[in-house]
Amino acid sequence: MAAISRYKAEQYVTKIFKEYLGALKEAKRNKEKLLPEANILFEGMDEFEDFINSNNLQQKVYNRLNLEGIKELFNEAKLLALYYDLESFTSVKDCEIDTDTPNGRFEEIKELLAARCVLNDKEDRILAVLHSFTDDELRIIQEDLYKLQKELYQKLNFSQNEKVREFFLNPNKRKGLFVTKDEAGNIVKLSYTPGNDIVFVNRKGELLDHGYGKWKGGRRSKFFGEKLGIGQKRADMMLQVAGYDYDSTAGMNIPTKDKKRRTFTDFNIYGNELKIDITPEHKGDKIKEEAFNKFPEIYAVFGSRISGINGTIIELDDGTGKVLGNVPYFHQRDNTTDEGTGKNRVYGDIMCQLTSLAMVLASKGVKPADPTKQLEDELYEIAKKEGRGGEKLWRNTQSVYETITNSKCNEYKVSDSSIKKSQIESICSNIDSRNPVILSLNYKDRNLKTCGHIVVVIGYTEKALIIHDPYGNLEKGTNSNYGTDKNGAYVEYPKNKYDIGKKWIRILEKKGEN
Repeated sequence: MAAISRYKAEQYVTKIFKEYLGALKEAKRNKEKLLPEANILFEGMDEFEDFINSNNLQQKVYNRLNLEGIKELFNEAKLLALYYDLESFTSVKDCEIDTDTPNGRFEEIKELLAARCVLNDKEDRILAVLHSFTDDELRIIQEDLYKLQKELYQKLNFSQNEKVREFFLNPNKRKGLFVTKDEAGNIVKLSYTPGNDIVFVNRKGELLDHGYGKWKGGRRSKFFGEKLGIGQKRADMMLQVAGYDYDSTAGMNIPTKDKKRRTFTDFNIYGNELKIDITPEHKGDKIKEEAFNKFPEIYAVFGSRISGINGTIIELDDGTGKVLGNVPYFHQRDNTTDEGTGKNRVYGDIMCQLTSLAMVLASKGVKPADPTKQLEDELYEIAKKEGRGGEKLWRNTQSVYETITNSKCNEYKVSDSSIKKSQIESICSNIDSRNPVILSLNYKDRNLKTCGHIVVVIGYTEKALIIHDPYGNLEKGTNSNYGTDKNGAYVEYPKNKYDIGKKWIRILEKKGEN
């Protein structure tokens, strides 16, 4: 048997797929001569062609398979080549993958680089192999890796993949905000290491035309906010939620003491951490893989507890819990609204009721008229226009909500009709019906004074409610007070704590529904 690298096996699999597609195309020309039962071979042929000729084969198949998965795929491809008498079978019939040793993986890296993969769609394969080495394994081939680094310095220097190039050349100098955008220009994920500059790349890691911005002074959050198009306040809050508070001594955002943050942890535009890889023990679990693909933020929080998926409802703990997958998290403290003084002042810190309403409206497809504005800021403008601004914002939340919904989405009404005597039971029942619940709770301020607050319930477990808290995570504080954890997404609050829903509770339902 001839030993081949994982990368070589991937090449062979792709070649076999393309030969098989060619055979299908040739057969289709003589379709009328074939038995009717053979027509099934041509179903989905166009989609198959698009898939194998795009980067999806690399990104969604090869990069997500461990070594055993690649071996299984390769063996199945060999059978395909055998059964359909493809030319590739002669080349692959005596081949076996052997990259489960440090030296085997090292040879794979060299093969990848020799094939100029840093300039095409195999860059992530290099990083995946590099990160597969343990510390002990790295020590075994440390000298060889050093020689390889020197040998390929010039070549890597011309790579458009910033992540690959910096991994080899000077990872300690890669400092600042790293932003990944999709084909439509939307921000997919961000990552940060304490620093000043900002880099924009596509999904392949290639530097975009506007891709590099160098900080020239002033607040970093202002610089990041302008480059991201979200403003200084939101950028600063994003970094804080992600675990990087501004430190005046260091002169930049640094990891908070109570959060372990590794360099380039991925997070979204709100600062919530993203899980970019499925946990190894969950690979092959169709339910958890579906959750990872469709609801990555929920998977990042509940991963091992996910037991089922029904549309936008994700089951937890063997069905004893549920969480809604279509309710985005908005942070109130990054709202741009800030006007008035004293009792009439309205700013992010007190806009929990509008931020909560914005989350629920967004789950129903409502978007801001101006895409550069946050929905909750637009809701306040509506309330203000209708005479509900300033201190009036808190006089009658029901009326404020009705004013906004009548203007923004007239098909919905603010209702408490489904809330029965047992509130917790009714809340869970609404979640079962795909209705997020807006309700009140109580917490303590710095002086231990009881304060009211509005949050959104988006799920439940046996002992807790799963909540989007627009202010932060109460469970990470002490004495029913908020601590330093500003990430209030998917937090679990005990059902018997914080006077949940005792004062105020509402849902949005379509008019005409009971």
